[in-house]
Amino acid sequence: MAFYRICPHCGAHLDPGETCDCYLEHEQAEAEKRKQETEQAKLFMMEKNGQLRMAV
Repeated sequence: MAFYRICPHCGAHLDPGETCDCYLEHEQAEAEKRKQETEQAKLFMMEKNGQLRMAV
């Protein structure tokens, strides 16, 4: 009989009562990615003809 359990998301072996933080790390990585995409989107402007121009 095993005295550990396996995280269904990442497969980590956890002690009894221990919680896995893989989902929290994933959420933080996604938030950072969205933040970077937003910052990059601010660098460009859409012109009337549909062309993208760098907003310098």
